[in-house]
Amino acid sequence: MCYQEDVSKVAVALAGFSPAEADGMRKVLSKKDAVTRLESFRPKFEEGAGAREVDEATIGAAWEMICSFAGYSFVKAHSASYARLSFRSAWLRAHHPAEFMAAVMSNRGGYYTILAYASEARRMGLRLLPPSVDESDLRSRGSGRDIRFGLGLIAGLGEATARRIVEERNRRGPYRDIDDFARRIDPDRDDAEALVESGALDGLVPELRRSALLMRLLRHSALREVSTSLGPGLFDLPGAVEPAGLAFSEGGGRRAPGGRGEEARGESWEISRESPRSRLLSELRRLGTTLEVHPLALWPQALAAPRCLAKDLGDHVGERVTILGWPVTAKEVMAKGEQPMEFVSFEDETALVEVVVFPEAYRRFGGLLFEERPFFISGKVALDRGGLTLELLRLDGIPDGNSGPDRLGRAFHVFQGYGNELPALR
Repeated sequence: MCYQEDVSKVAVALAGFSPAEADGMRKVLSKKDAVTRLESFRPKFEEGAGAREVDEATIGAAWEMICSFAGYSFVKAHSASYARLSFRSAWLRAHHPAEFMAAVMSNRGGYYTILAYASEARRMGLRLLPPSVDESDLRSRGSGRDIRFGLGLIAGLGEATARRIVEERNRRGPYRDIDDFARRIDPDRDDAEALVESGALDGLVPELRRSALLMRLLRHSALREVSTSLGPGLFDLPGAVEPAGLAFSEGGGRRAPGGRGEEARGESWEISRESPRSRLLSELRRLGTTLEVHPLALWPQALAAPRCLAKDLGDHVGERVTILGWPVTAKEVMAKGEQPMEFVSFEDETALVEVVVFPEAYRRFGGLLFEERPFFISGKVALDRGGLTLELLRLDGIPDGNSGPDRLGRAFHVFQGYGNELPALR
């Protein structure tokens, strides 16, 4: 049996169901309590099949197969539509990889997070480019081997501001420098912080550190507020000077007049760059991923620890291994006896790995799996119907000293209470 219609056909041919009764049983397959509701059909199914001299072993096998459809199965028409979508997606991925992955990320949908799609794009040999007020559209855009992040993917940037940036650029041309951008867009503080931290303004003044860019934008907002209170356009007049106390110079001296060339000389604006870690944290917070490297690079001590890479799990079937991974999606299901368990997809810098968290492991570690952060995952490598899985035995957080991004909302530490290992899986 492949499709839901096959369940109906078996019920008619094997157990003497009427077409209406068989279709009624088929319909419960997609219900949340499908297994429980199917039980009401079991006596009639066994009685009807027995009356047709079907042996008990065959009846039991057929019923078990029917029950396997509960919760996840398709009618043939749905299967055909998914197959067509799969073929088309595979063709686009093979022949237009950058455009395809850019569209997938822009849609914000599907089974995985932006981080997982970005990692897959890097594994495909694509280059991820940061958002740019002079280059980006609202959606991400692919070209050749490059993917340019769209302004619409920046966390904390208002949709109205993102649209205004694109429309203003299309109408009056690229932004000449940070002052030109500030005059034309006048972003509020939240939007300014989102643009700066995501790197969308780096191209306007590449010599300045991002904190200086933010202060520049906020200075323009302050000037506009004072100008509005004293008279419209006051500080747009030729020769106008700034009110005392509003001029800003990060270096403590006199502020350079503006423009890329003057700032490049670094007369008063500080030109030192943020640390690589600080930039990666900003990317992760604002874009949901890092661009040039995997987010695990934020924890170099963990990367240096002895571990198995996800791409090498096939060499360790039946063995216990430890990997370092970041959770990208999860699905909770009910095992026999209505015990909760979970399938969690982790990834390292090399590949995805499916981790099976059986009920006993779920009771011990399930609370940790709600957190989006790196883990050391220890388990037994299994080969299930051609697919590699890791059956969870132990889960550990990253040790102190490798603090993570603010957006995760919690400190990163070892959970001592979860250190006990589970019995070896058989």
